[in-house]
Amino acid sequence: MLAVLIAGCLQPEKTPFSLADSFENAPSPTNTTAAVTPNATATATPALTPVPNATATATPVPTTTVTPTATPTPTVTPTVTPTPTPAPTPWDPRGNVSVSGVGASAVLQNQSNAYWTTDVLSDSMVTYWVNGTINYQSTSNSGLSTKHNVTVTGLNGNTTYGYKVRSCNFYNICKESDNATFTTIITDPVIISGVSALWANSSYAVVYWSTDFNSTGRLYYTNDEYYTGNALQYSRYYDNSTLAGTKYHNLTITGLNHSTTYHFLARSCGYWGNCANSSDHTFTTPAMPLPSNVQPFGLPDGAFVTWETTGIDSNATLEIFNYAGVPSRNFTNGTRSVLHNVSTAYSITPGTTLDYRVWSCDQYLNCRYSTTSQFVTPS
Repeated sequence: MLAVLIAGCLQPEKTPFSLADSFENAPSPTNTTAAVTPNATATATPALTPVPNATATATPVPTTTVTPTATPTPTVTPTVTPTPTPAPTPWDPRGNVSVSGVGASAVLQNQSNAYWTTDVLSDSMVTYWVNGTINYQSTSNSGLSTKHNVTVTGLNGNTTYGYKVRSCNFYNICKESDNATFTTIITDPVIISGVSALWANSSYAVVYWSTDFNSTGRLYYTNDEYYTGNALQYSRYYDNSTLAGTKYHNLTITGLNHSTTYHFLARSCGYWGNCANSSDHTFTTPAMPLPSNVQPFGLPDGAFVTWETTGIDSNATLEIFNYAGVPSRNFTNGTRSVLHNVSTAYSITPGTTLDYRVWSCDQYLNCRYSTTSQFVTPS
């Protein structure tokens, strides 16, 4: 096919055609056999291999968990209790009495005033008793008024009383209040008694006293040198100012000197400022057991020392210094006496110079020492 096309393209250009020429130049009829051009062999285009369709993978749909809806708790409707309607006060053509504003004033040691008001003219009466008892008493005023004030007398100090008031109108229609209380005070001075001093040793003392009701406590004191005779001018004091106080007091004085006389007095005050002072008292601190007349005696195999503590029973100790390489050795006689004799409990080399001292302590452990001295044991 391609060859035919090429041959056709290569043919010479034709002369324009005319009818005369066609007859003049017409060839003689001749049987012509047409040459057959062989068919070109077609090259087959290979067929495309079909691509298999991809299989789609299905994505699983997540399962949603359904939370059950909680069943609501039913609301409890409260039951309304109807408020009872108070019964009306029966009407009385003669009138009723209403009492209000009840109280107590001017409460003193032995009296108190009770007051209240009424809505109509009426009399006044107060009934009272010691709180917690049933010993009732009363006082009254027969005058008619709407403002009432009754004084109760003959009371005890520092005591709680119960009371109630009552009023009656012209027609003897009465009204009584609820119970109430008041407490009386104490205006009389505190009564101080039983003042005494007990010294524990030569440097401190304890003072005791009592009062007739709870009160504070203060102890004034001074020694002979500064005593003026005026309680509040004493040079020093110890204090217990708790207002709650107590009836039984004791205070300790410290820092005292031995063998010294001290003046003191007690002072107590009640809650209402009613104070009192005791009279002046004295005590003397004991003397110290000071060693005196100390005498050493040397023995062939030791030593002993005698001394005395005039008028004061005490124990006795002999102290030896720096013997045989020992800084200090004590030899004690625990028997209390005013005359003392203590010996060494071991042999001492003859001709030895000893440093020593003695001391004594009384029953309160007040101790006094001698000066340090020397003696030489016999050769």
